[in-house]
Amino acid sequence: MNRTARRMLAAAALLTLAARALTAAPGEEWSTDANDVVAIPATRPPDTPENREAGRRIYAVRCAFCHGEKGDGNGPVAPYLNPRPRDFTSGKFKLRTTDSQTLPTDEDLYRTITRGIPGSAMPAWPEPFVSNDDRWRVAYYVKSFHRDFDDPDLKADVKPMPFGPEPPVTQALLAKGKEVYERSKCWECHGQGGRGNGANALTLLDDWHNPIRPADLTRPMDFKGGSSPRSIYQRFTTGMTGTPMPSYAGLLADEERWALAHHVAGLRREYEEGRSPSEDVLTARWFEGPLPEDPNDPAWSACERLDVRLAGQLLVAPRHWNPSIDLVSVRAAWNDAKLAFLVSWHDPSHDVRDAPPDLCPDAVALQFPAAPPTGLERPHFGNGDPRLAVTLWHWLAAAGDVQEEVGHGLLRIEPSTLEKPAGERVRARAAYSDGEWRVTFVRPPATSAPEREVQFRPDEILPFALNLWDGAGKERGAAKAISSWRFVALHRPASGSAAWIAAAVGLATAGALSALYRKWRAGELRLEI
Repeated sequence: MNRTARRMLAAAALLTLAARALTAAPGEEWSTDANDVVAIPATRPPDTPENREAGRRIYAVRCAFCHGEKGDGNGPVAPYLNPRPRDFTSGKFKLRTTDSQTLPTDEDLYRTITRGIPGSAMPAWPEPFVSNDDRWRVAYYVKSFHRDFDDPDLKADVKPMPFGPEPPVTQALLAKGKEVYERSKCWECHGQGGRGNGANALTLLDDWHNPIRPADLTRPMDFKGGSSPRSIYQRFTTGMTGTPMPSYAGLLADEERWALAHHVAGLRREYEEGRSPSEDVLTARWFEGPLPEDPNDPAWSACERLDVRLAGQLLVAPRHWNPSIDLVSVRAAWNDAKLAFLVSWHDPSHDVRDAPPDLCPDAVALQFPAAPPTGLERPHFGNGDPRLAVTLWHWLAAAGDVQEEVGHGLLRIEPSTLEKPAGERVRARAAYSDGEWRVTFVRPPATSAPEREVQFRPDEILPFALNLWDGAGKERGAAKAISSWRFVALHRPASGSAAWIAAAVGLATAGALSALYRKWRAGELRLEI
Protein backbone atom coordinates (compact mmCIF):
# COMPACT_ATOMS: atom_id res chain seq x y z
CA MET A 1 0.00 0.00 0.00
CA ASN A 2 1.52 3.34 -1.03
CA ARG A 3 1.78 6.36 1.30
CA THR A 4 -1.16 8.25 -0.20
CA ALA A 5 -3.50 5.27 0.15
CA ARG A 6 -2.38 4.72 3.74
CA ARG A 7 -3.08 8.37 4.59
CA MET A 8 -6.51 8.27 2.97
CA LEU A 9 -7.47 5.12 4.87
CA ALA A 10 -6.09 6.54 8.11
CA ALA A 11 -8.08 9.74 7.64
CA ALA A 12 -11.26 7.76 6.97
CA ALA A 13 -10.75 5.69 10.12
CA LEU A 14 -10.07 8.75 12.26
CA LEU A 15 -13.05 10.67 10.92
CA THR A 16 -15.22 7.69 11.87
CA LEU A 17 -13.81 7.73 15.40
CA ALA A 18 -14.40 11.48 15.66
CA ALA A 19 -17.98 11.19 14.44
CA ARG A 20 -18.67 8.50 17.03
CA ALA A 21 -17.16 10.70 19.75
CA LEU A 22 -19.29 13.71 18.78
CA THR A 23 -22.59 11.86 18.72
CA ALA A 24 -22.23 9.35 21.55
CA ALA A 25 -23.53 9.96 25.02
CA PRO A 26 -20.86 9.94 27.75
CA GLY A 27 -21.86 6.53 29.08
CA GLU A 28 -22.37 4.97 25.67
CA GLU A 29 -18.96 4.57 24.04
CA TRP A 30 -17.11 4.76 27.34
CA SER A 31 -19.00 2.10 29.25
CA THR A 32 -18.03 1.73 32.88
CA ASP A 33 -19.22 -0.80 35.45
CA ALA A 34 -21.44 -2.66 32.99
CA ASN A 35 -18.33 -3.88 31.18
CA ASP A 36 -16.12 -4.46 34.23
CA VAL A 37 -16.90 -8.17 34.24
CA VAL A 38 -16.42 -10.18 31.05
CA ALA A 39 -17.74 -13.72 31.29
CA ILE A 40 -15.25 -16.32 30.15
CA PRO A 41 -16.99 -18.94 27.93
CA ALA A 42 -17.03 -22.50 29.18
CA THR A 43 -15.49 -23.70 25.92
CA ARG A 44 -12.89 -22.22 23.64
CA PRO A 45 -10.94 -23.22 20.55
CA PRO A 46 -7.45 -24.62 21.28
CA ASP A 47 -4.30 -22.56 20.78
CA THR A 48 -3.11 -24.25 17.57
CA PRO A 49 -1.20 -23.01 14.51
CA GLU A 50 -4.45 -23.22 12.54
CA ASN A 51 -6.32 -21.02 15.02
CA ARG A 52 -3.45 -18.55 15.17
CA GLU A 53 -3.56 -18.28 11.40
CA ALA A 54 -7.30 -17.63 11.58
CA GLY A 55 -6.56 -14.98 14.22
CA ARG A 56 -3.95 -13.40 11.93
CA ARG A 57 -6.54 -12.91 9.19
CA ILE A 58 -8.96 -11.23 11.63
CA TYR A 59 -6.13 -9.12 13.07
CA ALA A 60 -5.20 -7.87 9.59
CA VAL A 61 -8.73 -6.53 9.08
CA ARG A 62 -9.62 -5.33 12.59
CA CYS A 63 -6.38 -4.53 14.42
CA ALA A 64 -3.44 -3.80 12.10
CA PHE A 65 -4.62 -0.29 11.31
CA CYS A 66 -3.61 0.81 14.79
CA HIS A 67 -1.27 -1.88 16.10
CA GLY A 68 0.56 -2.45 12.82
CA GLU A 69 1.11 -5.55 10.74
CA LYS A 70 4.12 -6.43 12.90
CA GLY A 71 2.28 -5.77 16.16
CA ASP A 72 4.71 -2.98 17.05
CA GLY A 73 2.03 -0.30 17.56
CA ASN A 74 2.99 1.52 14.36
CA GLY A 75 -0.09 1.11 12.19
CA PRO A 76 -0.99 3.90 9.74
CA VAL A 77 -3.42 5.45 12.26
CA ALA A 78 -1.03 5.24 15.23
CA PRO A 79 0.63 8.68 14.86
CA TYR A 80 -2.77 10.33 15.26
CA LEU A 81 -3.86 8.49 18.40
CA ASN A 82 -3.34 9.42 22.03
CA PRO A 83 -2.61 7.22 23.87
CA ARG A 84 -0.61 5.34 21.28
CA PRO A 85 -1.63 1.77 20.37
CA ARG A 86 0.08 -0.93 22.41
CA ASP A 87 3.35 -2.40 21.10
CA PHE A 88 2.72 -6.14 21.43
CA THR A 89 6.35 -6.96 20.63
CA SER A 90 7.41 -5.44 23.96
CA GLY A 91 5.47 -7.96 26.05
CA LYS A 92 4.14 -5.08 28.19
CA PHE A 93 0.40 -5.18 28.80
CA LYS A 94 -1.52 -2.77 31.03
CA LEU A 95 -4.63 -4.78 31.81
CA ARG A 96 -3.78 -8.03 33.52
CA THR A 97 -4.67 -10.19 36.50
CA THR A 98 -1.04 -11.32 36.73
CA ASP A 99 1.83 -10.00 38.83
CA SER A 100 3.60 -6.73 38.00
CA GLN A 101 5.82 -6.80 34.88
CA THR A 102 4.62 -10.29 33.87
CA LEU A 103 2.74 -11.47 30.82
CA PRO A 104 -1.07 -11.55 30.79
CA THR A 105 -3.11 -14.74 30.74
CA ASP A 106 -5.08 -15.80 27.67
CA GLU A 107 -8.21 -14.75 29.59
CA ASP A 108 -6.76 -11.26 30.15
CA LEU A 109 -6.22 -10.80 26.40
CA TYR A 110 -9.70 -12.12 25.66
CA ARG A 111 -11.26 -9.69 28.17
CA THR A 112 -9.43 -6.69 26.68
CA ILE A 113 -10.45 -7.59 23.14
CA THR A 114 -14.05 -8.09 24.25
CA ARG A 115 -14.35 -5.01 26.48
CA GLY A 116 -12.00 -2.61 24.72
CA ILE A 117 -10.14 0.05 26.69
CA PRO A 118 -12.33 2.97 27.77
CA GLY A 119 -10.73 6.37 27.34
CA SER A 120 -8.68 5.23 24.35
CA ALA A 121 -9.23 4.45 20.67
CA MET A 122 -9.40 0.71 21.44
CA PRO A 123 -13.05 -0.27 20.87
CA ALA A 124 -14.94 -3.22 22.26
CA TRP A 125 -15.31 -6.22 19.94
CA PRO A 126 -18.31 -8.18 21.28
CA GLU A 127 -20.84 -10.18 19.30
CA PRO A 128 -21.84 -9.70 16.49
CA PHE A 129 -18.67 -7.86 15.41
CA VAL A 130 -16.33 -10.67 16.39
CA SER A 131 -17.51 -14.06 17.65
CA ASN A 132 -16.35 -15.56 20.93
CA ASP A 133 -14.18 -18.14 19.16
CA ASP A 134 -12.63 -15.52 16.88
CA ARG A 135 -11.71 -13.36 19.87
CA TRP A 136 -9.79 -16.31 21.31
CA ARG A 137 -8.07 -16.76 17.94
CA VAL A 138 -7.00 -13.10 17.88
CA ALA A 139 -5.69 -13.42 21.46
CA TYR A 140 -3.60 -16.43 20.42
CA TYR A 141 -2.23 -14.55 17.43
CA VAL A 142 -1.31 -11.51 19.55
CA LYS A 143 0.86 -13.81 21.67
CA SER A 144 2.91 -14.68 18.58
CA PHE A 145 4.42 -11.17 18.58
CA HIS A 146 6.45 -11.88 21.74
CA ARG A 147 8.49 -15.07 22.13
CA ASP A 148 8.10 -15.24 25.93
CA PHE A 149 4.48 -16.32 25.52
CA ASP A 150 5.70 -19.65 24.12
CA ASP A 151 8.57 -20.14 26.57
CA PRO A 152 7.60 -23.21 28.68
CA ASP A 153 9.40 -21.92 31.77
CA LEU A 154 7.80 -18.47 31.61
CA LYS A 155 4.35 -19.84 30.78
CA ALA A 156 4.31 -21.62 34.11
CA ASP A 157 4.49 -18.26 35.90
CA VAL A 158 1.60 -16.71 33.96
CA LYS A 159 -1.27 -17.08 36.39
CA PRO A 160 -3.68 -14.71 38.11
CA MET A 161 -2.64 -13.12 41.38
CA PRO A 162 -4.75 -13.93 44.44
CA PHE A 163 -7.23 -11.15 45.15
CA GLY A 164 -8.57 -10.81 48.66
CA PRO A 165 -12.33 -10.69 49.38
CA GLU A 166 -14.00 -7.29 49.15
CA PRO A 167 -14.74 -5.87 52.62
CA PRO A 168 -18.07 -4.23 53.50
CA VAL A 169 -18.22 -0.51 52.81
CA THR A 170 -18.19 1.52 56.02
CA GLN A 171 -17.38 5.11 56.90
CA ALA A 172 -14.21 3.85 58.56
CA LEU A 173 -13.18 2.11 55.31
CA LEU A 174 -13.76 5.27 53.26
CA ALA A 175 -11.85 7.40 55.78
CA LYS A 176 -9.00 4.90 55.63
CA GLY A 177 -9.00 5.09 51.82
CA LYS A 178 -8.73 8.86 51.89
CA GLU A 179 -5.82 8.61 54.34
CA VAL A 180 -4.05 6.06 52.10
CA TYR A 181 -4.61 8.34 49.05
CA GLU A 182 -2.82 11.15 50.90
CA ARG A 183 -0.07 8.99 52.39
CA SER A 184 0.70 7.26 49.07
CA LYS A 185 0.84 10.65 47.33
CA CYS A 186 -1.67 9.66 44.66
CA TRP A 187 -2.42 13.39 44.44
CA GLU A 188 1.01 14.09 42.93
CA CYS A 189 -0.36 12.74 39.62
CA HIS A 190 -4.15 12.58 40.03
CA GLY A 191 -4.64 15.77 42.06
CA GLN A 192 -6.22 16.33 45.46
CA GLY A 193 -9.73 16.04 44.05
CA GLY A 194 -8.79 13.29 41.58
CA ARG A 195 -9.21 15.49 38.50
CA GLY A 196 -5.92 14.44 36.91
CA ASN A 197 -4.29 17.76 37.75
CA GLY A 198 -1.44 16.80 40.09
CA ALA A 199 1.91 18.56 39.95
CA ASN A 200 3.35 15.74 37.81
CA ALA A 201 0.35 15.44 35.48
CA LEU A 202 1.92 17.20 32.49
CA THR A 203 5.39 15.65 32.83
CA LEU A 204 4.61 11.92 32.82
CA LEU A 205 5.96 9.61 30.09
CA ASP A 206 5.23 5.98 29.26
CA ASP A 207 7.94 3.38 28.65
CA TRP A 208 8.20 4.51 25.02
CA HIS A 209 8.75 8.16 26.08
CA ASN A 210 5.32 9.25 24.89
CA PRO A 211 3.52 11.85 27.04
CA ILE A 212 0.80 10.23 29.12
CA ARG A 213 -1.72 11.91 31.39
CA PRO A 214 -3.04 10.42 34.63
CA ALA A 215 -6.69 9.42 34.70
CA ASP A 216 -9.31 11.91 35.84
CA LEU A 217 -10.68 9.83 38.73
CA THR A 218 -13.94 11.77 38.83
CA ARG A 219 -14.85 10.41 35.39
CA PRO A 220 -15.59 6.67 35.27
CA MET A 221 -15.03 6.59 31.51
CA ASP A 222 -11.33 7.40 32.08
CA PHE A 223 -10.69 4.12 33.92
CA LYS A 224 -8.92 1.89 31.41
CA GLY A 225 -9.72 -1.37 33.19
CA GLY A 226 -13.14 -0.58 34.65
CA SER A 227 -14.38 1.73 37.40
CA SER A 228 -15.89 -0.67 39.94
CA PRO A 229 -14.03 -0.94 43.28
CA ARG A 230 -12.93 -4.48 42.40
CA SER A 231 -11.45 -3.38 39.05
CA ILE A 232 -9.66 -0.44 40.70
CA TYR A 233 -8.33 -2.78 43.42
CA GLN A 234 -6.95 -5.07 40.70
CA ARG A 235 -5.12 -2.14 39.07
CA PHE A 236 -3.55 -1.20 42.41
CA THR A 237 -2.49 -4.81 42.87
CA THR A 238 -1.09 -5.57 39.40
CA GLY A 239 0.01 -2.11 38.31
CA MET A 240 -0.23 -1.00 34.67
CA THR A 241 2.94 -2.12 32.93
CA GLY A 242 4.36 0.39 30.46
CA THR A 243 2.88 3.36 32.33
CA PRO A 244 3.96 5.31 35.44
CA MET A 245 1.19 3.53 37.43
CA PRO A 246 3.01 1.02 39.68
CA SER A 247 1.83 -2.05 41.55
CA TYR A 248 1.06 -1.40 45.21
CA ALA A 249 0.97 -5.09 46.15
CA GLY A 250 4.28 -4.80 48.00
CA LEU A 251 3.65 -1.31 49.34
CA LEU A 252 0.11 -1.46 50.71
CA ALA A 253 -1.60 -4.20 52.67
CA ASP A 254 -4.59 -5.89 51.08
CA GLU A 255 -7.10 -4.02 53.24
CA GLU A 256 -5.38 -0.71 52.43
CA ARG A 257 -5.72 -1.37 48.69
CA TRP A 258 -9.43 -2.15 49.15
CA ALA A 259 -9.93 1.04 51.16
CA LEU A 260 -8.10 3.08 48.54
CA ALA A 261 -10.17 1.46 45.76
CA HIS A 262 -13.42 2.44 47.46
CA HIS A 263 -12.20 5.99 48.05
CA VAL A 264 -11.23 6.36 44.38
CA ALA A 265 -14.53 4.83 43.22
CA GLY A 266 -16.36 7.41 45.34
CA LEU A 267 -14.66 10.32 43.56
CA ARG A 268 -16.90 9.76 40.54
CA ARG A 269 -19.92 11.14 42.45
CA GLU A 270 -18.99 14.51 40.95
CA TYR A 271 -19.69 13.06 37.48
CA GLU A 272 -22.85 11.16 38.38
CA GLU A 273 -24.74 13.79 40.42
CA GLY A 274 -26.87 16.45 38.73
CA ARG A 275 -26.65 15.10 35.17
CA SER A 276 -29.47 15.96 32.78
CA PRO A 277 -31.95 13.12 32.17
CA SER A 278 -31.54 13.94 28.47
CA GLU A 279 -28.33 13.38 26.54
CA ASP A 280 -29.03 16.13 24.02
CA VAL A 281 -31.33 18.75 25.59
CA LEU A 282 -30.42 21.08 28.45
CA THR A 283 -33.35 22.60 30.34
CA ALA A 284 -32.51 26.04 31.71
CA ARG A 285 -33.67 26.52 35.30
CA TRP A 286 -36.12 29.35 35.95
CA PHE A 287 -35.24 31.79 38.74
CA GLU A 288 -37.78 34.18 40.24
CA GLY A 289 -34.95 36.33 41.59
CA PRO A 290 -31.36 37.11 40.52
CA LEU A 291 -29.41 34.55 38.51
CA PRO A 292 -26.17 32.91 39.72
CA GLU A 293 -23.74 34.94 37.58
CA ASP A 294 -20.70 34.07 39.70
CA PRO A 295 -19.16 30.78 38.42
CA ASN A 296 -18.80 29.55 42.00
CA ASP A 297 -22.30 30.48 43.15
CA PRO A 298 -23.73 27.43 44.99
CA ALA A 299 -27.08 28.05 43.25
CA TRP A 300 -25.61 26.46 40.12
CA SER A 301 -25.80 23.07 41.82
CA ALA A 302 -29.61 23.27 41.56
CA CYS A 303 -29.37 23.48 37.74
CA GLU A 304 -29.20 20.30 35.71
CA ARG A 305 -25.91 19.54 33.95
CA LEU A 306 -25.55 18.44 30.33
CA ASP A 307 -22.25 16.72 29.51
CA VAL A 308 -21.13 17.40 25.94
CA ARG A 309 -18.55 15.25 24.16
CA LEU A 310 -15.83 16.98 22.18
CA ALA A 311 -13.66 15.69 19.35
CA GLY A 312 -10.75 17.16 17.44
CA GLN A 313 -11.53 19.50 14.57
CA LEU A 314 -10.80 17.34 11.50
CA LEU A 315 -12.77 19.19 8.84
CA VAL A 316 -10.15 21.67 7.61
CA ALA A 317 -6.40 22.21 8.00
CA PRO A 318 -4.80 22.42 10.45
CA ARG A 319 -6.63 19.29 11.58
CA HIS A 320 -6.35 18.57 15.27
CA TRP A 321 -6.33 14.83 15.90
CA ASN A 322 -5.85 14.74 19.66
CA PRO A 323 -7.57 17.49 21.62
CA SER A 324 -6.55 17.75 25.26
CA ILE A 325 -10.10 18.17 26.57
CA ASP A 326 -12.89 15.84 25.43
CA LEU A 327 -15.77 16.60 27.80
CA VAL A 328 -17.44 19.88 28.77
CA SER A 329 -20.38 20.39 31.13
CA VAL A 330 -23.04 23.06 30.56
CA ARG A 331 -25.74 24.43 32.89
CA ALA A 332 -28.22 27.23 32.22
CA ALA A 333 -30.44 29.56 34.27
CA TRP A 334 -32.85 32.32 33.24
CA ASN A 335 -35.44 34.85 34.23
CA ASP A 336 -37.28 37.50 32.22
CA ALA A 337 -34.29 39.85 32.29
CA LYS A 338 -31.26 37.58 31.85
CA LEU A 339 -30.03 34.22 30.60
CA ALA A 340 -26.87 32.68 32.08
CA PHE A 341 -24.79 29.69 30.98
CA LEU A 342 -22.14 28.00 33.11
CA VAL A 343 -19.54 26.10 31.07
CA SER A 344 -17.07 23.98 33.05
CA TRP A 345 -14.33 21.50 32.22
CA HIS A 346 -11.43 19.75 33.92
CA ASP A 347 -8.04 21.07 32.86
CA PRO A 348 -4.76 20.19 34.62
CA SER A 349 -3.10 23.45 33.51
CA HIS A 350 -4.09 27.06 34.16
CA ASP A 351 -3.06 28.79 30.92
CA VAL A 352 -3.82 32.50 30.90
CA ARG A 353 -0.87 34.01 29.03
CA ASP A 354 -0.78 34.55 25.29
CA ALA A 355 2.66 34.70 23.67
CA PRO A 356 2.64 32.45 20.59
CA PRO A 357 3.99 30.04 19.59
CA ASP A 358 5.07 28.78 23.03
CA LEU A 359 2.19 30.09 25.13
CA CYS A 360 -1.48 29.78 24.27
CA PRO A 361 -4.38 30.78 26.52
CA ASP A 362 -7.24 28.51 27.48
CA ALA A 363 -10.46 29.54 25.73
CA VAL A 364 -14.04 28.39 25.12
CA ALA A 365 -16.82 29.55 22.80
CA LEU A 366 -20.55 28.96 22.93
CA GLN A 367 -22.06 28.81 19.44
CA PHE A 368 -25.65 29.47 18.31
CA PRO A 369 -27.39 29.99 14.96
CA ALA A 370 -27.10 33.68 14.13
CA ALA A 371 -30.67 33.79 12.79
CA PRO A 372 -33.68 31.88 14.10
CA PRO A 373 -33.61 28.33 12.64
CA THR A 374 -36.30 27.46 10.09
CA GLY A 375 -37.82 24.05 10.70
CA LEU A 376 -35.10 21.45 11.14
CA GLU A 377 -32.52 23.45 9.17
CA ARG A 378 -29.52 24.73 11.08
CA PRO A 379 -25.97 25.92 10.23
CA HIS A 380 -23.08 23.49 10.08
CA PHE A 381 -21.77 22.81 13.60
CA GLY A 382 -18.26 23.65 12.32
CA ASN A 383 -18.79 27.38 12.95
CA GLY A 384 -21.53 27.80 10.35
CA ASP A 385 -21.32 27.96 6.58
CA PRO A 386 -21.52 30.68 3.88
CA ARG A 387 -25.31 30.44 3.76
CA LEU A 388 -26.18 30.03 7.45
CA ALA A 389 -23.98 31.93 9.88
CA VAL A 390 -23.47 31.34 13.61
CA THR A 391 -22.90 33.61 16.57
CA LEU A 392 -19.97 32.77 18.86
CA TRP A 393 -19.54 33.96 22.45
CA HIS A 394 -15.78 33.56 22.65
CA TRP A 395 -14.10 33.78 26.08
CA LEU A 396 -10.28 33.94 26.31
CA ALA A 397 -8.39 33.45 29.55
CA ALA A 398 -5.69 35.89 28.40
CA ALA A 399 -8.15 38.76 28.00
CA GLY A 400 -10.54 37.68 30.73
CA ASP A 401 -13.59 38.81 28.79
CA VAL A 402 -15.82 37.66 25.94
CA GLN A 403 -15.74 38.53 22.24
CA GLU A 404 -18.83 38.25 20.09
CA GLU A 405 -18.02 36.80 16.68
CA VAL A 406 -19.79 35.70 13.52
CA GLY A 407 -18.86 32.43 11.83
CA HIS A 408 -19.40 31.54 8.17
CA GLY A 409 -17.27 28.39 8.35
CA LEU A 410 -14.27 27.15 10.31
CA LEU A 411 -11.85 29.46 8.52
CA ARG A 412 -14.23 32.44 8.23
CA ILE A 413 -14.57 33.93 11.72
CA GLU A 414 -14.92 37.68 12.04
CA PRO A 415 -15.71 40.10 14.89
CA SER A 416 -19.37 41.00 15.18
CA THR A 417 -20.13 44.48 13.85
CA LEU A 418 -23.65 44.51 15.23
CA GLU A 419 -24.28 47.71 17.19
CA LYS A 420 -26.50 47.21 20.20
CA PRO A 421 -27.16 48.73 23.61
CA ALA A 422 -24.58 47.92 26.28
CA GLY A 423 -27.19 46.01 28.29
CA GLU A 424 -27.53 43.52 25.44
CA ARG A 425 -23.88 42.58 25.25
CA VAL A 426 -22.63 39.24 26.52
CA ARG A 427 -20.66 39.38 29.76
CA ALA A 428 -18.38 36.63 31.06
CA ARG A 429 -16.83 35.74 34.41
CA ALA A 430 -14.36 32.91 35.03
CA ALA A 431 -12.81 31.02 37.91
CA TYR A 432 -10.13 28.31 38.01
CA SER A 433 -9.65 26.04 41.02
CA ASP A 434 -8.35 22.50 41.64
CA GLY A 435 -8.04 21.62 37.97
CA GLU A 436 -11.39 22.99 36.82
CA TRP A 437 -12.39 26.00 34.73
CA ARG A 438 -15.85 27.50 35.34
CA VAL A 439 -16.98 30.25 32.97
CA THR A 440 -20.34 32.03 32.98
CA PHE A 441 -21.90 33.84 30.00
CA VAL A 442 -24.76 36.28 30.72
CA ARG A 443 -27.02 38.14 28.29
CA PRO A 444 -30.70 39.12 28.04
CA PRO A 445 -32.80 36.37 26.41
CA ALA A 446 -34.03 38.81 23.75
CA THR A 447 -32.23 41.70 22.01
CA SER A 448 -33.15 44.57 19.72
CA ALA A 449 -31.92 42.76 16.56
CA PRO A 450 -34.03 39.57 16.36
CA GLU A 451 -33.41 39.16 12.64
CA ARG A 452 -29.62 39.11 13.04
CA GLU A 453 -28.95 37.79 16.52
CA VAL A 454 -29.87 34.70 18.49
CA GLN A 455 -33.05 35.07 20.54
CA PHE A 456 -34.02 32.83 23.45
CA ARG A 457 -37.77 32.47 23.78
CA PRO A 458 -39.75 30.49 26.35
CA ASP A 459 -40.95 27.07 25.24
CA GLU A 460 -38.59 26.97 22.25
CA ILE A 461 -35.61 24.68 21.79
CA LEU A 462 -32.48 26.31 20.38
CA PRO A 463 -29.32 24.57 19.09
CA PHE A 464 -25.96 25.27 20.67
CA ALA A 465 -22.44 23.86 20.20
CA LEU A 466 -19.02 24.38 21.74
CA ASN A 467 -15.47 25.17 20.71
CA LEU A 468 -12.62 24.73 23.20
CA TRP A 469 -8.90 25.51 23.15
CA ASP A 470 -6.41 24.12 25.69
CA GLY A 471 -3.31 26.25 26.14
CA ALA A 472 -1.07 23.40 27.34
CA GLY A 473 -2.02 21.50 24.19
CA LYS A 474 -0.89 24.46 22.03
CA GLU A 475 -4.42 24.72 20.63
CA ARG A 476 -5.10 27.87 18.64
CA GLY A 477 -7.33 28.90 15.73
CA ALA A 478 -8.73 25.87 13.90
CA ALA A 479 -6.62 23.52 16.06
CA LYS A 480 -9.28 22.97 18.70
CA ALA A 481 -11.93 20.64 20.08
CA ILE A 482 -15.52 20.98 18.85
CA SER A 483 -18.93 19.50 19.54
CA SER A 484 -21.93 18.80 17.36
CA TRP A 485 -25.25 20.53 18.05
CA ARG A 486 -27.01 20.11 21.37
CA PHE A 487 -30.15 22.00 22.45
CA VAL A 488 -31.22 24.33 25.23
CA ALA A 489 -34.85 24.80 26.28
CA LEU A 490 -36.34 27.60 28.37
CA HIS A 491 -39.48 26.64 30.28
CA ARG A 492 -41.25 28.78 32.83
CA PRO A 493 -42.78 26.56 35.54
CA ALA A 494 -46.55 26.70 35.84
CA SER A 495 -47.78 29.01 38.59
CA GLY A 496 -49.50 27.54 41.64
CA SER A 497 -52.94 28.62 40.40
CA ALA A 498 -52.28 27.29 36.90
CA ALA A 499 -51.10 23.96 38.27
CA TRP A 500 -54.19 23.78 40.51
CA ILE A 501 -56.49 24.51 37.57
CA ALA A 502 -54.77 21.84 35.44
CA ALA A 503 -55.12 19.31 38.25
CA ALA A 504 -58.78 20.21 38.78
CA VAL A 505 -59.53 19.86 35.08
CA GLY A 506 -57.80 16.49 35.04
CA LEU A 507 -59.77 15.23 38.02
CA ALA A 508 -63.07 16.49 36.57
CA THR A 509 -62.33 14.78 33.25
CA ALA A 510 -61.42 11.54 34.98
CA GLY A 511 -64.61 11.73 37.05
CA ALA A 512 -66.80 12.29 33.98
CA LEU A 513 -65.19 9.37 32.13
CA SER A 514 -65.65 7.14 35.15
CA ALA A 515 -69.35 8.05 35.34
CA LEU A 516 -69.84 7.32 31.65
CA TYR A 517 -68.08 3.96 32.06
CA ARG A 518 -70.37 2.97 34.94
CA LYS A 519 -73.47 3.89 32.91
CA TRP A 520 -72.19 1.86 29.97
CA ARG A 521 -71.56 -1.19 32.18
CA ALA A 522 -75.08 -0.84 33.64
CA GLY A 523 -76.65 -0.72 30.18
CA GLU A 524 -77.80 2.87 30.61
CA LEU A 525 -75.57 4.11 27.81
CA ARG A 526 -75.43 2.79 24.24
CA LEU A 527 -72.53 3.56 21.96
CA GLU A 528 -73.27 3.61 18.23
CA ILE A 529 -70.41 3.32 15.75
